[in-house]
Amino acid sequence: MIDGVILQYYCSECEGVLRETESEVSLSSITEPCPFCGSLLSESLQKRSLMPREEREVAFQQASRVPRLGIDIRKIESAIPFLSTGQKVALVGRHSQKILERLAVRAQMPARHGGLDSHVVLVDGGNISDPYLCIDFARQYGLDVNLVMSRIISSRAFTVHQLEYLVSHELSGVVKKYGARLVMLSDMLAMFPGASLDGAEAKWLLDSVSAALSRLKDCLVIMSISEPTVYDGMLLGSFDRVIRLSEMGGIVTVGLEGRDCAIKESDLEAVPRR
Repeated sequence: MIDGVILQYYCSECEGVLRETESEVSLSSITEPCPFCGSLLSESLQKRSLMPREEREVAFQQASRVPRLGIDIRKIESAIPFLSTGQKVALVGRHSQKILERLAVRAQMPARHGGLDSHVVLVDGGNISDPYLCIDFARQYGLDVNLVMSRIISSRAFTVHQLEYLVSHELSGVVKKYGARLVMLSDMLAMFPGASLDGAEAKWLLDSVSAALSRLKDCLVIMSISEPTVYDGMLLGSFDRVIRLSEMGGIVTVGLEGRDCAIKESDLEAVPRR
């Protein structure tokens, strides 16, 4: 190895960087999944050389130690890799709010039960958050309802400009104050079609939102879009993963990049029996 050259180990499936070091790592000894996309690192881990930076910190986080959040619906979790901090995930479809309410409760559970042991910050962009469903999930999991609801820090905006200001100027401070590992943006684009925006103004608002979300570190960001709008493409391109939900005859299809699974609509609101 050339003196001073840094070796970067990364997942070839998602380009997620797992380690930067001056020492060789035995790739054959890596058996864990990628913490970013869930691919088997035994198949996707690659190495490349980098020129050194001054005072570079050599950082490595074992995949098993990356905080991750489970949806707790077996078919979905078998088709879609786990959700982990550092990701930005979009849920698109009219049943996406049910998954958000479920995750708002699960995120508060200990890591050993698939949670993040964390407060949750919710920005309700479409005024569709459902506290009754959230309470129902808390009861199904046997949790203290009052405690669960008190750990969801929520706020609403009533115009698209208020929404942009809330996300761009206030969200990071709230996340830091509560040490939240999950940020949820509920029905983020609901107000945009009726806001009489021209294309340039809409792009400026959504670019500002995207930039603010990109600055959030050490937390999982999940956004929902309940109904399609002409603005979807302005925002979805900045998300790491887009999970789409469609429904027909009581069956909901959940899909990510060609990996689909079908579940009953009722499964979205039910906790599996243990």
